[in-house]
Amino acid sequence: MAHDVTVSQRQVTVVDMDQGEVPRTVHYSGVPPMGEKDAPDHRVALPVARVLLVEATDEGVFLERYAESGEFAGDTWHKSIPEAVAQAEFEYGAGVGPWSAVPPAVEDVLAFALDRGNER
Repeated sequence: MAHDVTVSQRQVTVVDMDQGEVPRTVHYSGVPPMGEKDAPDHRVALPVARVLLVEATDEGVFLERYAESGEFAGDTWHKSIPEAVAQAEFEYGAGVGPWSAVPPAVEDVLAFALDRGNER
């Protein structure tokens, strides 16, 4: 289910996993095991996202994920806003709510996004 996203440098949405879906990906902190087939995995799973932020910068577009507590829940780099939105929709399916532009005057984008999550 694709959501229309207006072209803005910063977009936020709320993830509602009560739609009966589970995330298709898990994000981790740490380096994946390398070398031997049975090398130990010391990565730590990041929390499940509640809000998503898409932000276009000079370095590219970042899809950032945050838990309901505001804890960082992972990020990925993309070439464009539509590509980042498509990644979010792949990961969270019907749980992705409508996207909203973050007003230019908003300095604390995370607080703005979390407020939207609390409203839903």
